[in-house]
Amino acid sequence: MWNSWRKKCKQNTDNRGFTLVELIIVLGISGILMASISFFMLIGSKSYEITKTQTDMQSEAHIIMNQLKEHILECNNVEDYNSVTNQFALYSVSEIVGAPESSEQSQIDRKEIFWLDTAAKKLYVRELTGSEIISVTEPFPVNERPKYLLAEYVKEIQVRKQAGNSEVIEIMVVLETRENTYRLSDSIKLRNRVILKPGEVPIS
Repeated sequence: MWNSWRKKCKQNTDNRGFTLVELIIVLGISGILMASISFFMLIGSKSYEITKTQTDMQSEAHIIMNQLKEHILECNNVEDYNSVTNQFALYSVSEIVGAPESSEQSQIDRKEIFWLDTAAKKLYVRELTGSEIISVTEPFPVNERPKYLLAEYVKEIQVRKQAGNSEVIEIMVVLETRENTYRLSDSIKLRNRVILKPGEVPIS
């Protein structure tokens, strides 16, 4: 009886294994599954990178805006952004007490020059005081630019007095990377009373 059962088992056992066709089909299905998984992982990774880049740009734009506001709040006279020179300036001006009517009634104590290098998308700032205000003609020489760098990826900037109100300053910055652009606008009211620079004509 034992021998007959062993014979039956041997007859029912298939030792052929996988055929070449079956192996090719399994490999093909596995390849499709792996390709699908890799594709969705790649899409997810790219989506994460895009979202992270956009979030970083928004954060950077807000940081730049806050820095500009801090500088503006310290001054009492703003020279609008000039699209030809790509510069604007902030001044701390003081009145000259007891000055004769025929002479200048104010003097510049401090000047901050902002320059946008449109080719490199970099924003620079330099503070000038005392004799530097008149003597410095090239505030951003190539070999010294790194120490005056304020922000990068700045494609465009706008700083100007609101029409008819020199106490309110309108600000706009545009940041741009290879794939993303982010624009941020705001306005700020000067904390200090506006004092005209020497030779400046008041806005009518």
